[in-house]
Amino acid sequence: MSKKRTLLTSCLGVALFSDVGAIKIGFGTDLVGAQDTPAGNSGANQMRQNINITDTVFLPAGTYHATSWEYNAAAASTVQGVTQPVFPFLTIMNGPGNHTVVAFGETIDPDTGVQTGVSFGGDNHTFTIPAGGATVAAGIQNPSRAGVQNSILTDTSFGTTDHANSGNFDEAGSVGATLDSFGHANLSRTYAFAIEVEEGEVTDGDGDGLPASWEEANGLDDSDDGSTGESAAGAKDGPNGALGDPDDDGLDNAGEFERGTDPQNKDSDGDSISDGQEVADGTDPSAEDSDGDGLDDGVENSLGSDPLDSDSDNDGRSDGEEFALGSGINDPNSPGWVRIGFGPELVGQVDTPSDGFSNQMRQNINITDTVFLEAGTYQARAWDYNAAPDATNGATQPVFPFLTIVNGPADHTVLAVGETIDTEPGIQLGVPFGGEESVFTIPEGGATVAAGIQNTNADGVTNSIYTDTSFGSTDHANPANFDEAVLGANLVSFGHGNLTRTYAFSIDVGRGSGEEPLKLAIDRDGDNLVLEWESKPGMFYNLKTTADLSAAPATWDPVEVGGIFDIPSSPPRNVHTIVRPADRERFYRVEEYALPPVSLFFEDFDGGDPGWTTGFDPADGQRLTTWERGDPAGGAATGPSAARSGTNCFGTNIGADYGAESNTWLRTPVMDLTAATGATVSFHQWVDIDEFEDVGGVGDRGSLRVLAADTLTELAVLEASVVGFANDWEQYSVDLPATALGQEVVLEFDFVSDPDESVIASGWYIDDVQVTIPAP
Repeated sequence: MSKKRTLLTSCLGVALFSDVGAIKIGFGTDLVGAQDTPAGNSGANQMRQNINITDTVFLPAGTYHATSWEYNAAAASTVQGVTQPVFPFLTIMNGPGNHTVVAFGETIDPDTGVQTGVSFGGDNHTFTIPAGGATVAAGIQNPSRAGVQNSILTDTSFGTTDHANSGNFDEAGSVGATLDSFGHANLSRTYAFAIEVEEGEVTDGDGDGLPASWEEANGLDDSDDGSTGESAAGAKDGPNGALGDPDDDGLDNAGEFERGTDPQNKDSDGDSISDGQEVADGTDPSAEDSDGDGLDDGVENSLGSDPLDSDSDNDGRSDGEEFALGSGINDPNSPGWVRIGFGPELVGQVDTPSDGFSNQMRQNINITDTVFLEAGTYQARAWDYNAAPDATNGATQPVFPFLTIVNGPADHTVLAVGETIDTEPGIQLGVPFGGEESVFTIPEGGATVAAGIQNTNADGVTNSIYTDTSFGSTDHANPANFDEAVLGANLVSFGHGNLTRTYAFSIDVGRGSGEEPLKLAIDRDGDNLVLEWESKPGMFYNLKTTADLSAAPATWDPVEVGGIFDIPSSPPRNVHTIVRPADRERFYRVEEYALPPVSLFFEDFDGGDPGWTTGFDPADGQRLTTWERGDPAGGAATGPSAARSGTNCFGTNIGADYGAESNTWLRTPVMDLTAATGATVSFHQWVDIDEFEDVGGVGDRGSLRVLAADTLTELAVLEASVVGFANDWEQYSVDLPATALGQEVVLEFDFVSDPDESVIASGWYIDDVQVTIPAP
């Protein structure tokens, strides 16, 4: 197989720019933003500019344009101007303290935190590098305006920088401006930043405001400004125009371009909410979890929580954490959480022995931050801790949490024991308590409960739970050094004070023995019974009944409702009527579960004729590439060494590289989606397709489309550009849009290669294709 690949190399901190389409100049957003403070510099306006002269790029002679930038901004503080207006710019480096501005972008009010894909903006994004090439650096600057003070202080530990502004108010917002260095070091960094640059001028062939490169990359036609298929003459809202909406998600192409979303995918971030609806709701259509709480926006919508608030019920625990632990994310009192122990606020310190006895501190019971619990049943759900880094004496060796009744300051009875884990250093929140001994009972009259942690009694495990008693009294309750905190064990004190603390910890306890059960309400209505319970979207239910309450739930009899046993949800509540039984006493229970999806279609290509069809675009006269079914190991040494499963798969030239200037397709048999409310396509693919465009801006690529079975017209593009170099089979999965439902369809795998014969690769191979629909 012959491949021509362009590489990025680096030497002495200067990256070399080759024909790769786009390159990043600058450090980027990896470094955490720090609050801007003058750090001893008495000049209030000396840091308006910052030029990164470490992470520069050498550009050969030619024309380029800046497309976007990214940054990491600190939160606002009492220091005026921390996140005041700022704009990006690029300079040619004439020397470490001498720069010439070649491009500058739009001034924005930056948001705090990591921001990526921010449009460079403005009219001064295109620039020319002279003969011989030049080294280019990225910079940012506050504009010169009243009330704007320095806000771009930079910690030079991540690279050398020029604060290139000797006069404090010289602007970088002028092409050709010369900037002199005014150096400062050891300053707190507010921004990490980088600017992305592409070769060539920004072209827009149809003048619709959408760059040609973006339209081509997203399956749009740069020769059509939206006139084709427009709703009315002059509306220019056809699929390819700025006002068009080919994926019918309520967000036009201009909006998709602005937000970096996919105009051919109704749900770009895969959170089950359309891009247009997300914009209307104020959530981020390019991020499946807008508030970063661990729950996708779609899940939050179904649960009724706020996808823009990481803690919807303001109880101090994130929605994702509550959901994982079975707590009500919209109820600050659910399920009655109690935190026992100090918690992770206290910073962990490295464990060092201070008493000369190496094994006396296996246990630590916090007897200051205890909680009195009323009589009843409880469950330890999760715990938090702050562990020091590993040390030679076992600072973070295996440990488990436990709870005790405090009989006295030096006398404890173990109530619950959690799972042993190898602790991670640093603050860890919401760690599952685990194990089978998490449920416990507080006796009549109640009891005071304390949290504890212990190292396991195992070879090679030494003391690792030293505790500084400055945050409360502790019992190292282990006079024999190796007694385990097993359920029911009685632990007595072996006290030590003034010891370096390795862990701060707390354990979360909730009432009951687990997740709150479904509450089934039953009312009598004449000769009928009306059963009602809270219903969750996408779930299914079974009703069961028995006359003997002592019988095991598995032996209860199913109740048929409406002719079915798998009862679908009807949020917010399921209400069902059944005939009242003749028994004087009968008991009912409701069980909740999710039905697995139904497989509508599956093909692994190892049976008989699978009914797939192949063909060519009429313009493909040479026909150098053909979709073929067979064993990829039976031909030349190219592509995958074997099918993903079984013997056979489909591939482009199954035993050889694909050919140049090809256009060939592979289609599935007809699939009936007339009654489907949704459908998901999944398959495994092995991809080795040249991702570099030729001089005409054309590249090799695969695409996945949905066609109407009767007319073979395109209903949707599921994947517009399949490219890249794979090392193994990878699974791909995508939901079909609404436009593909309610009819018979076929899937088309289309492969196109450009005329450039110098860049040829193995091609596109697929196996184990499946289409599933929701359970009826």
